[in-house]
Amino acid sequence: KKEDLRDYYGFADASLIFSLRETYSMTVAESLACGTPVIGFKCGGPDSIGFSKSAIFVDYGNVDEMVRRIQEILSSHERAVLDKNLDNINIAKEFLELVK
Repeated sequence: KKEDLRDYYGFADASLIFSLRETYSMTVAESLACGTPVIGFKCGGPDSIGFSKSAIFVDYGNVDEMVRRIQEILSSHERAVLDKNLDNINIAKEFLELVK
């Protein structure tokens, strides 16, 4: 159920993305929408979209940097904040500008 998924994301201190390649990444979007910060490897999609200030991506395979970023998030206890430009209206406007 959607409510269960929301609760799982909400209970987490952070979502971790270890993918080698991803496209848009619903996992990242869902996590941020539930207030859960994201830390992951640069894998193509999520890191190129610039989801939020609460989504941190490091070079693929840089485990030391990943660990450092995880420790930062866990010690800050901050919840994710969505970028104000990520609402449906702004996304639709930007898409229409691209296809004109």
